Parts: sequence; C-alpha cells; structure tokens
Amino acid sequence: MNLISSDTGYIFLLIFNNSQLNNFITGKMQYYNEFCTFLL
Repeated sequence: MNLISSDTGYIFLLIFNNSQLNNFITGKMQYYNEFCTFLL
C-alpha cells in the first residue's frame, strides 16, 4: 500500500512538473475564469 501511494505521488509530481501540461492547465483556468466572469 505504501509503495503504491509513493509511486502515485512520484508520477503525480512528474506530471505536475511537466511545463507543457502546466501551461495547458493554466490556459484552461484562464479560459474558465473569463467564462465565469462573462456569465456574471
């Protein structure tokens, strides 16, 4: 159980540190922020 969770944490960090994915997430967040502002 411990081994699995540490592996998952490592994979998560690996993905999180991927700048391309970070840029994608940031872009999505900006898009949703603008969309919500438009709705309000």
